[in-house]
Amino acid sequence: MSQIAIIDKARQISKELGEPDFLLKIRLQAASALRQRGLEKVEDFDSGLPENQSMPSQRGCKAESLAEACRQKDFRRALSFCAKAGFSPNDFLLSLALFSSGSAAWISGQEEAPAVLERDGSIGYAFDAVVFAEKSKAALIYSEKHRADGVSGLFAAAKNEAEAQICLAQANSPHAQRKLGAVVEAEGKAKAKILRSNIGGKSQQDSFCILQAKRQSRCEHYNASLMGDGQRMRLQSEHFHLAPSTYSRSVFHFGAAGNSQVEAEAKVVIEQPAPQSDTHLLAKSMPILGNPRFRIVPQLFVRNCEVSAGHGSAVSSVDEEELFYLQSRGIDESEGRRMVLEGFFSGLIASAGLNPKIAAVLSESIRKRAKEVFDGQKA
Repeated sequence: MSQIAIIDKARQISKELGEPDFLLKIRLQAASALRQRGLEKVEDFDSGLPENQSMPSQRGCKAESLAEACRQKDFRRALSFCAKAGFSPNDFLLSLALFSSGSAAWISGQEEAPAVLERDGSIGYAFDAVVFAEKSKAALIYSEKHRADGVSGLFAAAKNEAEAQICLAQANSPHAQRKLGAVVEAEGKAKAKILRSNIGGKSQQDSFCILQAKRQSRCEHYNASLMGDGQRMRLQSEHFHLAPSTYSRSVFHFGAAGNSQVEAEAKVVIEQPAPQSDTHLLAKSMPILGNPRFRIVPQLFVRNCEVSAGHGSAVSSVDEEELFYLQSRGIDESEGRRMVLEGFFSGLIASAGLNPKIAAVLSESIRKRAKEVFDGQKA
């Protein structure tokens, strides 16, 4: 397939969608940022237009197209900043430049039940934005179940004093190779929790950038991923403390079986203007069956001496004493290993303090995936 300049493809898609000039400008800013990084062309593709439709609105969640959302100056300014800024991941910029399906969701109020936004189809490039309003207290399940290869982008913002929970649930088809680029911002006194889970797809590559640029923001980033035989996952996470008295926790759990591969590079940066910041990064891996491969690289960069910071990485093998105890109670070895695996993840879910409905959905998806993994190994 022939290649095409990203800028030219962005213009073509925008024209076919009939977008306003201010949205085309954001696309071109993202394309220009990619060109400055040495990425100028992509393989040409059929964008499947028109498909720039907003997701359905729900209680406490107003959804609309990106073109409609960008009529608000503050939102347009935020996307423009992400398009030009040097921290945005390449896949985030690619999806922003080339999306044919894009939505914005506004979440407000004090909602106990999480809103659900779904991506389910064969979209090549998709981009979504989620904004939690000031002083809102709400949760969102962002579900991806793609059947084809492609790139997704997500911009999420927790406004002042918001309490936001975002569950990124990825369960793509067994043959899909997907990429996700995400930028998350937590404003002053906001409390944001981001939980990413990956239990499907042939391969998944995620690139996260989390920004705490306002005083006293709090952000927790969790990962619960289970790889079956033949799957590959790569996670790159960059978390920046840019203001005083910011707080973050990053806890990643990876389970893998067969000949699956897990690569994770997680970096937390406390910049000089962020005294009294508090951060800790911990990654744990559990090989279950077969010979999975792990490459986990936690990194911590501190440019201010008035902070509390730590990081670590560990491999948690299945405890033979636990297996022996379970077998003594009539549970066979395979079932015992599956139970230990579920316990590995349930501990993370419990410690995260998630919305009960999000926790229940995540626990059930891991339970089902664990059964599939072990049944597949038996076969």
